[in-house]
Amino acid sequence: MYAYRILKGGMLYHDNSDDGEDGAGRKIAELLNNMMKAGEEQGEERGVVMVVSRWYGGTKLGPKRFAHIANAAREVMCNMYGK
Repeated sequence: MYAYRILKGGMLYHDNSDDGEDGAGRKIAELLNNMMKAGEEQGEERGVVMVVSRWYGGTKLGPKRFAHIANAAREVMCNMYGK
Protein backbone atom coordinates (compact mmCIF):
# COMPACT_ATOMS: atom_id res chain seq x y z
CA MET A 1 0.00 0.00 0.00
CA TYR A 2 1.22 3.51 -0.60
CA ALA A 3 0.29 7.16 -0.50
CA TYR A 4 2.13 10.27 -1.55
CA ARG A 5 1.69 13.98 -0.97
CA ILE A 6 3.88 16.58 -2.66
CA LEU A 7 3.53 20.35 -2.45
CA LYS A 8 5.63 22.07 -5.09
CA GLY A 9 5.21 25.50 -6.63
CA GLY A 10 1.87 25.96 -4.92
CA MET A 11 0.49 22.78 -6.51
CA LEU A 12 -0.52 19.75 -4.48
CA TYR A 13 0.02 16.32 -5.97
CA HIS A 14 -1.37 13.32 -4.09
CA ASP A 15 -2.63 9.80 -4.65
CA ASN A 16 -2.76 6.41 -2.94
CA SER A 17 -3.17 2.71 -3.63
CA ASP A 18 -4.69 0.00 -1.45
CA ASP A 19 -3.04 -2.93 -3.24
CA GLY A 20 -5.88 -5.22 -2.16
CA GLU A 21 -6.27 -3.88 1.40
CA ASP A 22 -9.52 -1.94 0.91
CA GLY A 23 -9.17 1.54 2.39
CA ALA A 24 -5.58 1.17 3.61
CA GLY A 25 -4.13 3.58 1.05
CA ARG A 26 -6.75 6.16 1.99
CA LYS A 27 -5.86 5.78 5.69
CA ILE A 28 -2.19 6.41 4.92
CA ALA A 29 -3.12 9.40 2.73
CA GLU A 30 -5.19 10.89 5.58
CA LEU A 31 -2.24 10.48 7.93
CA LEU A 32 0.11 12.26 5.50
CA ASN A 33 -2.45 15.02 5.02
CA ASN A 34 -2.83 15.63 8.75
CA MET A 35 0.86 15.45 9.62
CA MET A 36 2.16 17.58 6.75
CA LYS A 37 -0.32 20.47 6.81
CA ALA A 38 1.53 22.45 9.50
CA GLY A 39 4.68 22.85 7.41
CA GLU A 40 2.72 23.53 4.25
CA GLU A 41 0.81 26.33 5.96
CA GLN A 42 4.17 27.99 6.61
CA GLY A 43 4.90 27.92 2.88
CA GLU A 44 7.36 25.04 2.92
CA GLU A 45 7.59 22.87 -0.17
CA ARG A 46 7.42 19.30 1.01
CA GLY A 47 6.99 15.84 -0.34
CA VAL A 48 6.69 12.37 1.06
CA VAL A 49 5.93 8.90 -0.25
CA MET A 50 4.86 6.33 2.34
CA VAL A 51 4.91 2.63 1.45
CA VAL A 52 3.62 0.04 3.91
CA SER A 53 4.13 -3.64 3.22
CA ARG A 54 2.15 -6.32 4.99
CA TRP A 55 3.33 -9.88 5.26
CA TYR A 56 0.64 -12.49 5.84
CA GLY A 57 1.85 -14.84 8.54
CA GLY A 58 -1.20 -17.10 8.63
CA THR A 59 -3.28 -15.19 11.19
CA LYS A 60 -6.18 -13.11 9.93
CA LEU A 61 -6.23 -9.76 11.72
CA GLY A 62 -9.57 -8.51 10.43
CA PRO A 63 -10.22 -4.77 10.75
CA LYS A 64 -7.42 -4.46 13.33
CA ARG A 65 -4.94 -4.63 10.42
CA PHE A 66 -5.80 -1.02 9.55
CA ALA A 67 -4.70 0.14 13.00
CA HIS A 68 -1.39 -1.68 12.53
CA ILE A 69 -0.91 -0.12 9.07
CA ALA A 70 -1.69 3.38 10.36
CA ASN A 71 0.55 2.95 13.43
CA ALA A 72 3.50 1.80 11.31
CA ALA A 73 3.10 4.80 8.98
CA ARG A 74 2.63 7.23 11.90
CA GLU A 75 5.76 5.96 13.64
CA VAL A 76 7.87 6.55 10.53
CA MET A 77 6.41 10.05 10.04
CA CYS A 78 7.05 10.94 13.69
CA ASN A 79 10.66 9.80 13.39
CA MET A 80 11.10 11.80 10.18
CA TYR A 81 9.45 15.03 11.32
CA GLY A 82 9.91 14.76 15.08
CA LYS A 83 6.24 15.10 15.94
